[in-house]
Amino acid sequence: MMKLSNSDLDWILKVENKKDMLGQVFTPQGVADLMVSLGMNTKPRTILDPCFGEGVFLESIQKRKEYVGNHTKIIGVEIDPVLYERVQRKFPNFELYNMDFFDFQGVVDCVIMNPPYIRQELLREKMPRFLNKSDIMARLPLLQYPISSRSNLYVYFLIKAWSILSEKGSIIAIIPNTWMAAEYGNSFKKFLLQNFWIKAIIQFNKDVFPDADVESCILYLSKEKDAGLNMKNTYLINIQKPFSKDELLSLNDLINNSNDTLLVRTVTKEILELKGNWLNLFGQNNLFNIRDNLVPLKELANLKRGLTTNYNKFFINDTIKFVDKYPEYFKAILCSPKEIKGYSTKNKIKEQYIFYTEKQKSELPLELREYVEKYEREILSSTLPKTLYSKITSNPDNWFNIKLAKTAPILFSYIVREKKKFIFNHNNMIARDNFYEIFPKEHINQYVLFSILNSRITSLSIENIGRSHGKGLLKIQKYELEELEVVNPSKIREEDLMLLESIGRDLSVCSDENPIQIISKIDKILLPYVSTNYQVIDLEERLKIEENSRLSKRIGHLRL
Repeated sequence: MMKLSNSDLDWILKVENKKDMLGQVFTPQGVADLMVSLGMNTKPRTILDPCFGEGVFLESIQKRKEYVGNHTKIIGVEIDPVLYERVQRKFPNFELYNMDFFDFQGVVDCVIMNPPYIRQELLREKMPRFLNKSDIMARLPLLQYPISSRSNLYVYFLIKAWSILSEKGSIIAIIPNTWMAAEYGNSFKKFLLQNFWIKAIIQFNKDVFPDADVESCILYLSKEKDAGLNMKNTYLINIQKPFSKDELLSLNDLINNSNDTLLVRTVTKEILELKGNWLNLFGQNNLFNIRDNLVPLKELANLKRGLTTNYNKFFINDTIKFVDKYPEYFKAILCSPKEIKGYSTKNKIKEQYIFYTEKQKSELPLELREYVEKYEREILSSTLPKTLYSKITSNPDNWFNIKLAKTAPILFSYIVREKKKFIFNHNNMIARDNFYEIFPKEHINQYVLFSILNSRITSLSIENIGRSHGKGLLKIQKYELEELEVVNPSKIREEDLMLLESIGRDLSVCSDENPIQIISKIDKILLPYVSTNYQVIDLEERLKIEENSRLSKRIGHLRL
């Protein structure tokens, strides 16, 4: 096996933030035990962990080796020499290598892994070869369909694992679940469907395992020569509650224990090929059993990110001293939901302004011209930000002119803190890129949609689609918000639509941070359209559990 070069070893030992740079995200023991139990089902002769880290899978395999017999060969690969030395001493009888997995040669029957999480932006040319996208791809087999250039490193690990897997061999991998909903995941889905029988995708609800986030999933794959023709079913398993390490030791156990702890759904390959967002197939909100009355938000509204200046310090932060003297050069801007009390831009508690003009530099008042020239010199000196540097060099007289687009009637922060509130933009305010702007489609009443979006039904759905951002924060990507399932207004009776419009108008001017009575009125109208089993109090309790779970959670091991 090819060893790491001295330069690669030196880089690994000296790099700052090594865990982040190597994508080291260690697996809780309970998750590892579940994954290894799945891998043991096929009685593999060779098992490989291509990124063994602290050795949690190796430990679990050693505990269960009696299930497959002493003839089983256990192989491990780890690129971090420090972790390699530590784990090698612990498992002297295993075949362990300190090397780059993309240089691994051989054939194995089973791969069990938590591959490194490294965003595509870091897989660049000047990085070591194990983090150089071009070098990695040169060592992988050609695929029928190219993988998206936006793919995370874990995707390349799965391709490599497939290339060394025996026919009918298995891969059990825990990875983030964003690929199931994101556009960049489409090519990865094609790769999976063409080359594997996807036996199961297992998702976790929050707090099923200590420090595990809902955005992780386990892929259970079987390599099939005729996978493109294979019409075997896939189990979608959503684990709702914690279980002991000794429970659910096989896929059959998971399937046969479908209850309030486990939600199991069977889907055909045809459904997976047709469905864009696989996350919606899980039906995570088992509270809502009338699925036909739910619809993705993108069918009711168009969404876009708020205004990006590329240099807030110049356009917003340092401008307040000029606003009173030169008001015609500034427009009010909403930068954070913290600036709003309640649910309306009418209730601003902090004023912020953006420098905006269509004039050229020579036409500005002297003070403003000097202000522009000061920052112009800074940008030219540092060549940052690149976008403005390019504008200055090509259009030095008007590089600071910003194009403003139509403002949206409804705003939503892309970072969710304690409360999830959609804000009504009464003043047609410019919103910064901390917000998503929501434009209801022509046939959609904006006040009805505003009520629906601020319901606890929508709030609970947001808890399920959002991604942990540390310290109890929830991050919502645009594509996730577009796929957010909300109550479909076209399924609502006319008399209820009129009530929702009236309540939406009241809420749109509300300055109360926690208008329980208004929200409960909305829920009372909407809940019968999505659930036959629950009352508003059940919805309120379920949402409180989800929010408290998130707010009490720190950065987890299984992150995005």
